Amino acid sequence: MLQFTKRLPCLSGMPYNQRVDTLGLQTLELRRLIMDLVYCYKIVFGLTCLDMNDFLSSVPHEPNVDIHMFVPFTSRNCRQHFFSVHVIEPSNSLKFKSDDFASVKRFMSALQRTDLTPSLKYFN
Repeated sequence: MLQFTKRLPCLSGMPYNQRVDTLGLQTLELRRLIMDLVYCYKIVFGLTCLDMNDFLSSVPHEPNVDIHMFVPFTSRNCRQHFFSVHVIEPSNSLKFKSDDFASVKRFMSALQRTDLTPSLKYFN
């Protein structure tokens, strides 16, 4: 999309953030975060062939209480960029109602209504 927006005559000289704002688009970082959170949802609710315990660690919870995940301890610096680590903080910060977790479609809709910019590292 970055290359496409650069080709528009009136936007060719603008920086990326300005082009995205002018066109009302989401940044690539935000789109990736949303898709990572959706994938995390699918792992947690068993909608993939992956076992949640292989990727994510959660705190035991009571019924009707949000799942709270935590970053597992690691002695390697390279693990901090793994999917299972960088998705935890944004996931734990979501304040959704229980019906927002009823389906993937509802979850995605709730994500679209949520301000995820505090979870972005660039362009916020």
